[in-house]
Amino acid sequence: MNLPVEEALQHFVHYAENYFMKETWSSLTIEQPTIDLDYNAPEGVQGWVKISGLVTGWVMFTAPKSMVAELVQQKLGEEAQEGDCEDYIKEMASVVVSNSRRELGAALQVEMPDQNVVFEKMCEHLPVFVVSMHWQEHEAQMVISLNVGNV
Repeated sequence: MNLPVEEALQHFVHYAENYFMKETWSSLTIEQPTIDLDYNAPEGVQGWVKISGLVTGWVMFTAPKSMVAELVQQKLGEEAQEGDCEDYIKEMASVVVSNSRRELGAALQVEMPDQNVVFEKMCEHLPVFVVSMHWQEHEAQMVISLNVGNV
């Protein structure tokens, strides 16, 4: 069974939109995925998920700390404490990828790698797709590096 990369990307985008609507009750503007051959992660908070199965690769969310702190405050009803922002963005990445199992196969394995993983490993030998997301006055990115093959 083959799954086109574009189809896999659209599933991640769809579930990212759903996540923001559920968490914030407000819309998120998402641009079409673009290929970036020289991607450098911006400063901010990052959450990474390694995936394997019908689709293998990485999904990463990166956002300014101010944006994530605002999301944490909306969710908890209180100001973000040390570590809350990192935990929140890791949870976001995990939930978006896990929800994609419906379309990407029940055998999709989700792993939360050590944050000390070198960024270059994420993109090794795989195309990197960047999805810019705008929420209120903030800009975040979902970065996806995939290998879609046969099972």
